[in-house]
Amino acid sequence: MTSSANLTWHKTKFGFWFQVELDSGIIPPNQWSKFNLISGDMPVVVDPLFRTIDSTAKPVISSSGIECTEGFIATLTELEIQKLALPQVSHARLKIVANGLISQADFSLSYRLMTADARPIMGAKVSGIQLSSRRHTELILDPLYSIISKIEQFNNTFVSDRDERFICWGQIKELLPEESIVDGQLQSITICRADRVTLDVKEHGVFAPLLIKPNSSKDWDVQSQSDIEYAVPKARQSQFEDQFKSWSTTRSNYAIGNGTYVVLPKRVQKVLSVIKAYQAKGSQERLAFVSNPHKVINERLLQDEHSEDLDAIFIETPDFISQRIDTIGVWSRKLCAYTAKRDGDWVPDDNERLFFPIDDLLVNFTIDEMKRLLVHINESLDEDVSEISFQKQRVPVSLETKNLLIRMLKPFEETEGNHVAPVEVVAPILKDNIEDVEFSVIKHKLRPRISRLPDTLKTKTLYPHQTAGVNWLAEHWETGSIGALLADDMGLGKTIQALAFLASVKVLMNNNEYPTKPFLVVAPSGLLKNWIDEAKRHVDRSALGDIFEAYGPQIRVFKDYSVIERNSVLSGSGWVLTTYETLRDKIKYFLSIDWGITIFDEAQKIKNPVSRMTEMAKSLSSDFTLMLTGTPVENELKDLWCIVDTAQPGFFGSLSQFHNDFVKPAESDPAEARRLKSLLVEKSSPALMLRRLKVDQLDGLPNKYIHLVTRTMPELQAAEYENIIRDAQQEKKLEVGVLAIIQRIRRASLIAEDFDGYGITDGVVKRSARLSATIEILDTIHKSGEKALVFCEAIDVQEYLSGYLQHRYQLPSRPLRINGSIAGSMRKQLVDEFQSGADGEFNVMLLSPKAGGVGLTITAANHVIHLTRWWNPAVEDQSTDRVFRIGQQKNVHVYLPIALHPKYGDGSFDANLNRLLTKKRHLSYNALMPGTISKTEMGSFISQDIID
Repeated sequence: MTSSANLTWHKTKFGFWFQVELDSGIIPPNQWSKFNLISGDMPVVVDPLFRTIDSTAKPVISSSGIECTEGFIATLTELEIQKLALPQVSHARLKIVANGLISQADFSLSYRLMTADARPIMGAKVSGIQLSSRRHTELILDPLYSIISKIEQFNNTFVSDRDERFICWGQIKELLPEESIVDGQLQSITICRADRVTLDVKEHGVFAPLLIKPNSSKDWDVQSQSDIEYAVPKARQSQFEDQFKSWSTTRSNYAIGNGTYVVLPKRVQKVLSVIKAYQAKGSQERLAFVSNPHKVINERLLQDEHSEDLDAIFIETPDFISQRIDTIGVWSRKLCAYTAKRDGDWVPDDNERLFFPIDDLLVNFTIDEMKRLLVHINESLDEDVSEISFQKQRVPVSLETKNLLIRMLKPFEETEGNHVAPVEVVAPILKDNIEDVEFSVIKHKLRPRISRLPDTLKTKTLYPHQTAGVNWLAEHWETGSIGALLADDMGLGKTIQALAFLASVKVLMNNNEYPTKPFLVVAPSGLLKNWIDEAKRHVDRSALGDIFEAYGPQIRVFKDYSVIERNSVLSGSGWVLTTYETLRDKIKYFLSIDWGITIFDEAQKIKNPVSRMTEMAKSLSSDFTLMLTGTPVENELKDLWCIVDTAQPGFFGSLSQFHNDFVKPAESDPAEARRLKSLLVEKSSPALMLRRLKVDQLDGLPNKYIHLVTRTMPELQAAEYENIIRDAQQEKKLEVGVLAIIQRIRRASLIAEDFDGYGITDGVVKRSARLSATIEILDTIHKSGEKALVFCEAIDVQEYLSGYLQHRYQLPSRPLRINGSIAGSMRKQLVDEFQSGADGEFNVMLLSPKAGGVGLTITAANHVIHLTRWWNPAVEDQSTDRVFRIGQQKNVHVYLPIALHPKYGDGSFDANLNRLLTKKRHLSYNALMPGTISKTEMGSFISQDIID
């Protein structure tokens, strides 16, 4: 029988102190959930105190208790307060009164706390989070706590600047509940406060600034994404744009009508001043600016010694795409793909008509007409015209049209002496290989032979497939290849193969047989520690030379270094380790280094050919580039093109050509994608890609068993699922908002109730088909004394399940969790702690697929439960392969809990999703087909459910 322990708390100067006691003494917090916790006779729930939040206000956990600030307690819900046995929550209303005019320096604010029927609370006294009256003490939660704190801070600080007073009121008004009472003067003022800015890029290089509020949080863990909330209401954006353009300089505030004011801090004004300057320039300079605004703004602000980090002010939204730029200058000459050569002369007469496509139109012009058309296109771009009629033909006005005309006219522009000369058009010079092959390098001259297994390799015996991989890399190096793709299945040891290769090349450098150059390893933040540990394990310390960790605190000190000093540090290191984000944001540190070998681990991070991260990766100068990924095709076939174009630019031709040759045929017949495999192997020698699967390479690897665990939804869960279907039918959302419906059904298929403080109890488990199936599975694993991973990206479910599992299985500490809120540097540490657990002892770890499903080795577990399913089977398989890899000694069991609605059965969401993921997985294994699910396919999840 589970023992009961008593939770106590007391108020401290800055917050609250919580302890749990038994007769035997104080219980450490990591054991609290083992007990039935009570306060007096009331059961309590302590899960909120273990919440992982990215904030300095998060609880501080020590060996004897947990200390929380008032600010943290104020963020809890009323039910969470109740379940922690804290004083009851105040339901006071707020009345705010202005003292004087906000435009005057002596302006101040005062507030009164009112009852629900708007009567003053007599004798009310506020001290921090506590409200004392003649009757008792209550707690003030957010937003009232934050509002009162801001009012007191404002009144205690002399604010002479009018804009700062407006900003302060804007911060307070954003937090005000609807039932608050506000003085008439303040009620009519709306403040739009912005901390950051991005661009709204329209056609033809026209753009306007978009002001952004701070990020808001997500309920689901989707790493590296954030919600964008714009400061100016959509209805007022056009007024702000008009005001922004009408003033000759950037202002600190703008009146945009109806009592609405935009107030900007100085750091945002600096960025806006650059944006404003480029708004007034010609189309070519505007286009150059929007191609890489980060670079241009940075250069303009460098003169300000006190300029803040630009990344904290200017951001690129998910809709804003920046392309790789070599420089801003004259377009380089390109081969025209649309003009046909004539016998004996490829230059036609001026009167000869050329036929070529523009968008979906086929037009024909003479050379002379094309010259005049280019003039009209330039003028129309500046005038923001979308289409013109020229020589009785319709011509779209776009940058693509202009670039096409320039390419076609270049061969016919002559200088004195009849030599061909390019047209000097100032624009960004891109080398993205998207429309045309502008940059193509496959091989250099032969290099010296290297040792396959150098003496500096501590691990003397490799698996046969690893030895073959090292030989393959050595052959690439020696034949002068500039890059390769090692696409081995997860868990086959890509890291050790790469380390052996690096060590071999380093021997050449040490023997003066090859110029000494540093190596660069780019990896996700969660894998940095893994690279360091693997290097310590497999190679001598001298094998690669000194390491420089170019991320975190070490890279931040570069800000004060000169270019010479930075280059000296990086060039003088044996190998440099950094993250993709650091490479993207601090590219200037890496750009001038002549790298010997560059390795991109989890190379699917740069699968998007137009993302800035990809562009920066492709901009590096390196003798050899090695791409490591177990999922060369994650979302779509262009992933593979982009990865290969980084390793060997031009191998697949342009993206446009690749799209026509492979993507389109594969859309009609997935078997067409099989041609890619043979091409990657047969077109080059050695093969550009090496891909092996575990089932083919590891004879000693244990078996892997997939268990489909179906459960019928309990009555209440089924009823909530049905309610969502009924709402969707009534609101006719089949065409509009289908993704929102899917998210609701997805959540209801997992759990149909909100926690709101109660956490996960036996009752909650019984009311969820998937949770009950998961607990049944874990009960069996617990009896066998084995370990399990549970993958679930719903953060609140992770949070409460952690405490429930500790209590149910009487674990010595709460199960470890890895999700997007856990710093990458901490993830390897948590894995090491889990791995070090005693064999034969049950344990469980909770992970989200994106944060914990890549690069980590967790072979202490041999059970994997996918409590929630990811949209892409490749991501799901990556998660499974945290345990199914080299080092695993036991058979691996993978469980897929499926919730079936009693009415829809196999047409339920979980069943539809499982069938589609199975189909996608099969195609991906056999034909390098993408595994991601399209929006159209998402509709099939509910097509059988929502039928009128």
